[in-house]
Amino acid sequence: MQASPAALTYDEKMLPNYVPIYVMLPLGVITNDNVLEDKDKLESQLKELKAAGVDGVMVDVWWGIIESKGPKQYDWSVWEKLGF
Repeated sequence: MQASPAALTYDEKMLPNYVPIYVMLPLGVITNDNVLEDKDKLESQLKELKAAGVDGVMVDVWWGIIESKGPKQYDWSVWEKLGF
């Protein structure tokens, strides 16, 4: 019997036949106001993904949100909260 993905060790994940699993976060996870839509819901979903053995998540970066305060004025604060 094979172990569930969440139970695999780092070395087991580095085997040549291991395929990492990445999940795209929904587009609305970060609002146009540069805040998390629902932080508690997102934390719960991320915990569920981790328990399911997901290796990582992806999220779109919207430059119109990042640079909304003007040219060359970047606000990465909400993405930093996500750990990016």
